[in-house]
Amino acid sequence: MSSVDLETLRTLATLARLTPSDAELTRLAADLGRILEAFEALAQAPGPRPDEPPATRTRADRPVPALDPEAFLAAAPAHEGGFFVVPRTVGGET
Repeated sequence: MSSVDLETLRTLATLARLTPSDAELTRLAADLGRILEAFEALAQAPGPRPDEPPATRTRADRPVPALDPEAFLAAAPAHEGGFFVVPRTVGGET
């Protein structure tokens, strides 16, 4: 387990304008140690070689027809001029 120096953690807390108790610092040091261990494990995990292109799969962009405005406005409780009619939320009622 990675050990985190309590004085370093106390300095970081001060920079963040936090005032944790000694018990909180001890718990946070243990938590931070586990987090740092996880990052160390990730750093050791094999990854792509620098000379290897990324293996991403993408699909070609294809234009598709737009939605029919009348079709989606038909489900609205109220609409006018191609827009949904909703109650005013700022500045009072309509």
